[in-house]
Amino acid sequence: MRGRLLFTVLVAAGALANAALAAAPTETIRLHPQHGSTVSGSATIGASGAGTAVSLDLRGLTPGSSVRARALFAGTCAHFGAIFAGITTATANATGLIHARGRILFLEMSVDYGAIADGAHVITIGSGSRVVACGVIPGISGRP
Repeated sequence: MRGRLLFTVLVAAGALANAALAAAPTETIRLHPQHGSTVSGSATIGASGAGTAVSLDLRGLTPGSSVRARALFAGTCAHFGAIFAGITTATANATGLIHARGRILFLEMSVDYGAIADGAHVITIGSGSRVVACGVIPGISGRP
């Protein structure tokens, strides 16, 4: 009897964990160099409460250089639209790496993951006045 109860509790806990993962999807996006830069990396993006959290891992930067991460509305990395929301700013370490976290904000308000996970938004990494890396935020699986 005790074994059956423990098994039931473990199955229920597993089901709750799977539901939590399904409710908070994440995607890892490859960020590709743009305009002859050597900057590349990844952005892990996903639902976080009522907003969207982003974790950036970048390489190929000039040590000490600053970058801005932004989510842009509409398009591809070759042809994207206006700035939709900010994510974070960060400075490269002595080896040209950045590990940073941020939240996607529009006018200081959290942006819901479902609003940007449609395959029509991109994340750009800017340094100075140019975009040095970019990646497309894919659509949520099974979404029209």
